[in-house]
Amino acid sequence: MAIFIPGMKCPLCGLPIEEGEQRVLFPSFVSNSADPLWRFSDGAFHAACVSRDPLGQMAVTTSAKALVEGAPGRRLCVVCGNRIDNPDDYLSLGYLTSDPLDPLYEFNYRQFHLAHVSLWRELDRFVGMLKDFRRRSASENPPFEWLLKRLTSQAKA
Repeated sequence: MAIFIPGMKCPLCGLPIEEGEQRVLFPSFVSNSADPLWRFSDGAFHAACVSRDPLGQMAVTTSAKALVEGAPGRRLCVVCGNRIDNPDDYLSLGYLTSDPLDPLYEFNYRQFHLAHVSLWRELDRFVGMLKDFRRRSASENPPFEWLLKRLTSQAKA
């Protein structure tokens, strides 16, 4: 969840968020810095700014879904189908894109036991998509770079 410090600026309007003002705190819920919802991820905002923003309601809904999908007890490995109870044995792709036409969309919220990443049938295709995204992207995408490194290191393990 985002950290709130009274007086910090709302990223949407640039004005300080004061103690006692209605605010919305988002968790870190987007794994793609190029996605339009990225600007909400791990941020604190005036509630009124979020409600006025064209993507505000989508950010609220998507962040709530991300919390549910990644909650302990809901983490199911896509390879074996079993629950992932150990947080040290857990990898989530997270919320990759809000665009249902993007090929990455089908991989939103996929979760794995770390030892099963190398067994995932879609691993090569997914890594290829991330690399293709990197080639097409106008700017760096640190979350995707981290994910690429993690997936390729687990694939070799």
